[in-house]
Amino acid sequence: MNRMKKRALLYLALSAVIIIAAGCIDTVKKNPVSMGARMVCRVDAVNCNGCGLCVKACPNNAIIETQLENEWVCIIDPYKCNGCGECINECEDDAIKKVEFKEDD
Repeated sequence: MNRMKKRALLYLALSAVIIIAAGCIDTVKKNPVSMGARMVCRVDAVNCNGCGLCVKACPNNAIIETQLENEWVCIIDPYKCNGCGECINECEDDAIKKVEFKEDD
């Protein structure tokens, strides 16, 4: 699968996760931020091999594995992620980075 198609499919899958989470946004406990931005982890689907090590490492169950055509990739729900970085430590492909969370992403 080419990179552009993989990114487009991942965007659609992540959008579905965010829409589901947004439907129950009042029940989601957000991390309090006093100064600065809230950081969350995000998967680069191009580098992700779908091994699932990050899924097992996440203490918040914020990561799911999903199949995009014939490939498995992991997706992080930004509403469940607290930015602890446990998934980053487990990722052997350097596919996860911390990013600033923005509600409109």
